[in-house]
Amino acid sequence: MWTAANALICRELHTEWAEDCFDDDGNGLYRSYINTWPTDSVWFNGGETVEETSYQIRAYRGLRDMAILAGNTTSVAAYDARINKIATNFASLWIASRGHPAAWREQTGHQRLRPDAWLYSIFLPIEAELLTPEEQAQALHYTEWGLERVLTNCTVPGMCGERVWTSNWVPSIWSVRQMVREPSRTSSPEALVRARSLVLASTGGC
Repeated sequence: MWTAANALICRELHTEWAEDCFDDDGNGLYRSYINTWPTDSVWFNGGETVEETSYQIRAYRGLRDMAILAGNTTSVAAYDARINKIATNFASLWIASRGHPAAWREQTGHQRLRPDAWLYSIFLPIEAELLTPEEQAQALHYTEWGLERVLTNCTVPGMCGERVWTSNWVPSIWSVRQMVREPSRTSSPEALVRARSLVLASTGGC
């Protein structure tokens, strides 16, 4: 039988596994590997990424909330410490000169921030509340000037406007660079709309 206790144990084991595998230096920034719908062909050469970091902070918030409900103050403090570490260090993935998160940080060498961010670098940290309202607005603006957009066929009812590519990466292979239409949880147009709604809510519609 699936119970709240089972859910807690599974989530704890998952976060422990993710930290062991993808955050070996313990700084709260994670490597990504097959963790979003289009990342079956993306590895980022083992560098620290926005996607997995966004997912993990939400996992830890869920654990903290469950610990609060259980009255486990020790666990609450431990999860809060992890959440604060992730949120604080995430700022190092922000490219101030461009106004958006990096695609990833190189794992070795100069450990440069890669500026060619894709759509998942934008909406996931917004949903994870890792950006300030001003940063959210700047990051969304990146999708206007930094990602390729194409006009849709205005002769088709309900399809008039623009669509944004998930990335500018080449070669254009499935599913690294994809024009998405499916209304799934992680399909980029719908996710971008959700992100815009969150920004409007946090800024009072400005």
